[in-house]
Amino acid sequence: MERIFPFQRYRQNPILTKSDVPYACNTVFNAAACRFKDQYLLILRIEDQAGKSHFTLARSGDGRNFKIDPQPWVTPDTDPRWEPYERYGIEDPRVTRIGDEYFITYTAFGPFGPRVAIGKTSDFVGFERVSLATEVDNKDAVLFPE
Repeated sequence: MERIFPFQRYRQNPILTKSDVPYACNTVFNAAACRFKDQYLLILRIEDQAGKSHFTLARSGDGRNFKIDPQPWVTPDTDPRWEPYERYGIEDPRVTRIGDEYFITYTAFGPFGPRVAIGKTSDFVGFERVSLATEVDNKDAVLFPE
């Protein structure tokens, strides 16, 4: 049986490192990726120097050469409804387009343990938190469109 490999590893990996981030940070983790209008977007999980993670966008026209935005896009919320769940950071974004909106599942990490949370955007400028999706001690989820 012939094996087909539709994807090829980019020879110049990694495409981004902490030295590419235009502000001080500890590290950058694997990202969620999507196509938005005429560009490729990465939703990066970046750990700040205090050890708390947030999300920053990186943009590319070709899917290989990315420029990271100068400031974080989504940071742990200070709203009392969300702060206890995001107190220690937000992690591991995954993105799914449904209609004209992009839903992001992520780990909300706080003193009660990790939980999956869901947010959404239609423009990658604003970000609306929608809900907590799981009970405590669950970190990974993704949405599948119908």
